[in-house]
Amino acid sequence: QSETPLHRHLYDQMAGLILSGALEPGARIPASRALAEDLGVSRPTVIACLEQLVQEGYIETKPNAGSFVSSNLRQETL
Repeated sequence: QSETPLHRHLYDQMAGLILSGALEPGARIPASRALAEDLGVSRPTVIACLEQLVQEGYIETKPNAGSFVSSNLRQETL
């Protein structure tokens, strides 16, 4: 019942895991469909979260390989 959008809650959780080291640099992020199914949320919610994480430098995408925790987090994210 929060006013904060669900994708933002997911973003906060994932960014926290990355910053805490629970998700290490280079760790593969599950595909959006699998992540949505595992978390019980819609795929567009997961995609919005992942896009924000990419824009802010927390994760990077590699063509035909998937998404990974960035090994070069931008200084302003830390």
